Amino acid sequence: MCELDLRDPSRYNLHNFDKLESKTSSYRDIETYDVNIINFTLKHLERHPLMATALQLHNISKTFDATATAGAHKAVDDVSLEVPAGKFAALLGASGSGKTTLLRIIAGLLAPDVGEIMFDDLPVTHVKPERRNIGMVFQHHRLFPHMTVEKNITFGLRMRSVSKHEQQKRVVDVLEMVQLTGFEKRFPKSLSGGQQQRIALARTIVTRPKVLLMDEPFSSLDAQLRDDLRDVVADLQAQLGMTTMFVTHDQREALQLADVVAVLDKGRLEQVASPPELYTRPASRTVANFMGVRNFMTGRLEAGQLNTSLGKLQLCHPPQDANDDVTAVIRPEQIMMHHQHVDNFPNLIQGQVTQVRYQGGDSRYLVSVGQEESLEVQGNYPDVAVGEQVWLELPPKFLWCLPKGV
Repeated sequence: MCELDLRDPSRYNLHNFDKLESKTSSYRDIETYDVNIINFTLKHLERHPLMATALQLHNISKTFDATATAGAHKAVDDVSLEVPAGKFAALLGASGSGKTTLLRIIAGLLAPDVGEIMFDDLPVTHVKPERRNIGMVFQHHRLFPHMTVEKNITFGLRMRSVSKHEQQKRVVDVLEMVQLTGFEKRFPKSLSGGQQQRIALARTIVTRPKVLLMDEPFSSLDAQLRDDLRDVVADLQAQLGMTTMFVTHDQREALQLADVVAVLDKGRLEQVASPPELYTRPASRTVANFMGVRNFMTGRLEAGQLNTSLGKLQLCHPPQDANDDVTAVIRPEQIMMHHQHVDNFPNLIQGQVTQVRYQGGDSRYLVSVGQEESLEVQGNYPDVAVGEQVWLELPPKFLWCLPKGV
């Protein structure tokens, strides 16, 4: 039985709730009332299959019971998140952070212990997976090996009793979208890994789901194929305007694809932000670490400057908490490296290069700036070698102070 207070129609913003309520006012059993809510939701989902759908999660939690080898584990902990209709959202986090569990809850493959799942303000928490009109692409493509590409793609359409004429039309359209026109009669074993994943994607979107869920679909592919498929997915999502939730542990992937990124850590939502904001203004040390920030400077805020062991640092946007301990961060590529002191440049720190790591277009430099302190710099300084004395410039506009208490 649904634990929500279904007697309050304002919680669902149902435009036709008055009609629904008049039909159910004679029911005394709240479970029967809940069934009517679900039926109303199903009619909406079936009546508007092509409309972009807003996705809302309210206080979702999920705990897995203790086993013989491990104790109880809270995989998702009080997660609330909203994805506007037609937007691309990424769930980003390390292994074990709860990303896939949350995705499976949205799909209906797992039931939350607590919380609500809403499509366009309509509750779907108790709607069966096959009735939610969602599409899901898994890590492994799971194509039917005995079926041709065409049969694989039309499988969901046949289950929905779509006419053969419409099936053929959609197959042609979707194969063009994933750039595999002419592959209809091929079998999966004759396709490359990237081509198989494209067919899995085509099979999912051909049913025109209201919400597309993707669980690290590129993780088994090599780097070049991943880049190619990212472009395909980005183009498809923009073309179809389909609300998409994409699970990944790859920061670059999330930043490239998503309109909004939600970072999970140990089941809790750490930050929800646009890619530029997440990249330059992390909400916590955990997020900063995960996004590749290695430079943390803690000091006391005095008159708009941060007094640290490295000296006083000017800030463009100092926090409001005057005379407080504050941690500032700066990305490696935002630090400038000079061979000598430059007059009138703010935030100059002298150090010695202790490590250089070439990584293609640029290099990473570890610079010792104190007895036990180092700063990491990323850039292209071919004439800088290990052991050299350098001056590091920390531009005030790039120094970001973490919120207090994180």
